Amino acid sequence: MLPVGLLLLALTQPLLPGPPGGRLGLEQALEVAQRYLEQRPEPYKAELKYKRREGWLVWEFRLGGFEVWVDAQNGRVNYLRPRPIPPHARRPHLPFQQALSLARTLVPQVEKLELKPKEGLLIWEVRGGPQEIWLDAQSGRVLRRNP
Repeated sequence: MLPVGLLLLALTQPLLPGPPGGRLGLEQALEVAQRYLEQRPEPYKAELKYKRREGWLVWEFRLGGFEVWVDAQNGRVNYLRPRPIPPHARRPHLPFQQALSLARTLVPQVEKLELKPKEGLLIWEVRGGPQEIWLDAQSGRVLRRNP
C-alpha cells in the first residue's frame, strides 16, 4: 500500500505539467497514474469522466488492483482506492496499447477504452464522441459499431 504522505503529496502537486490551455490526454494521464503507483501495470479501463459531486474532469483508470483518478486539467491524482482485478482481465486479450492504437483508427478521440465481458464475449469497448465500438479482445476485429 502506498504511504499516506505520498497520497497527500499527489493531491497537492501535479506529477506532470498539463498541456497549455488544454487537458491531459489518455497516455499522459496513464503515465501519471503509473508513476503514482510506482509500477507500470497494464490498465483494463481508461475513461474520461466528469465527476459531478466533486466537480472534477478526470481520467479514471483501473490497473494493478487499483482505481486511480487523474485530474484531466492539472495532472493531480485526486483519488485512489484498492479495486480487485476482475477475472475477465486475466483472460487472454490484446494489450492495452495495441487496443488503444486500433481504437484511434476508429474514433477521432478515445474517451473510453475498457476490457469487459459483454453478451458472452470479451471485448474492448471503445467510446469517442457519440460512437461506441466493440473490438474482439483477442483479435481486435470490430464486432459492433454504434451509431
